Amino acid sequence: ETCWAVCSGRDFTGTRTELILVWLGLNAFLFWWYYRVYDVPVKFYYSRELLGSALAWARAPAACLNFNCLLILLPVCRNLLSFLRGSSAVR
Repeated sequence: ETCWAVCSGRDFTGTRTELILVWLGLNAFLFWWYYRVYDVPVKFYYSRELLGSALAWARAPAACLNFNCLLILLPVCRNLLSFLRGSSAVR
């Protein structure tokens, strides 16, 4: 079952809220983690000299965007693979 099928309805209002809070928490953690990865180490010293903190401010949201794209594409890929397995195009 998909998340929306499980989380829809009045009985699952708390579950939906918890799911959104977990999603927001993961995005906040990813942003913080990748900001620190690109802002602190000596490895990116010259990039920081040229760009300032712009590198960290660009890479942190990019990590969140990659994570959210994964959440969107994972069920789509699963459905596509199931469709291909059931069709004669694979054989």
